[in-house]
Amino acid sequence: MFTASSSSVLVTGSSGTVGTALMRRLQRDGVHSVGADVGPNRWFDAVDERTVQADLRDPEQVNDLPADIALIVHLGANARGPQLVEGP
Repeated sequence: MFTASSSSVLVTGSSGTVGTALMRRLQRDGVHSVGADVGPNRWFDAVDERTVQADLRDPEQVNDLPADIALIVHLGANARGPQLVEGP
């Protein structure tokens, strides 16, 4: 089991359904967490305040993320799967 001390958990896709739920749980459990997503979190201000808007496909934006990350939970995805299959 991961235990956080002074380091952080980075949750990619923190504005999505699963990412939001994880961020809320980490906050509730007292784990320092930072989210990363291309858009804001529209459901919970407490999650949005801890979310860095960044496109992980852009190396410069990735370099702007916090450096003290001990664990990354990668939930970032393009949720428009059918649209991408039909018209990539």
